[in-house]
Amino acid sequence: MKIAVIIPYYPSGDTVDLYSRCLHSIDKRFEVYSFIDNNHEGVSVVRNKGIDAALDDKPNYITFLDADDIMEFDAYNQIVAAINEEPEEQIIQLNHRRRQPDGNLYCKFYNRRGTYDLARLPEFWVGVWNKVYKADLLWDIRFKPGLNHGEDELFNLMCLAKVRRIYCSERAHMVHCFDNPQSLSKTVKAEDLIAEQRALLEFAEHHVDDGELMDAVRQRQEYLWGNQIYKATLRRQ
Repeated sequence: MKIAVIIPYYPSGDTVDLYSRCLHSIDKRFEVYSFIDNNHEGVSVVRNKGIDAALDDKPNYITFLDADDIMEFDAYNQIVAAINEEPEEQIIQLNHRRRQPDGNLYCKFYNRRGTYDLARLPEFWVGVWNKVYKADLLWDIRFKPGLNHGEDELFNLMCLAKVRRIYCSERAHMVHCFDNPQSLSKTVKAEDLIAEQRALLEFAEHHVDDGELMDAVRQRQEYLWGNQIYKATLRRQ
């Protein structure tokens, strides 16, 4: 099975070792598409380059990995096993472990095994790095350039507008690390959250006649405004 892994990387002296750690963790059975953001284009533009390059090589599935995270040693087998649980599903979410700055690891089970529809959107972990997408689904879906927060969320909404559901496997395939002081999750600003809200409203404007999807977006908005990142960021401003 051909699985493409797309990795965006912004070069910085503080993150070179993390990027090297990431690359060395990836099983050789994956097809790796790593793009370096030398021109400050942003993660969305770089990931879109990865999608374009991967689709040219006709993979079966596409997944994403941040340059400061790592794959589990048996990630390829875990992903294939998750796909085989429900081979007709177009979006498959796996679970993951977290590594804290002190090096401690712990499991993070966001969803139990099963198929989740739009009505349960707030329960999904919105990142793209814990999901595997059928390549055919992404032919006309790309990340929105310019977003520094919520780009994964919007990407997944565009996917869900087409397929309406996500299959969740309890298998874990990667480690989400919290040892990068320059990660976007630690440098988010109020204007980034405002841009996220504008992007969500723009998405809603294009799907206003889809009641089920609009209700899912409304639920997501309610979740965001109670989210700790929103509260902490707006308090800092």
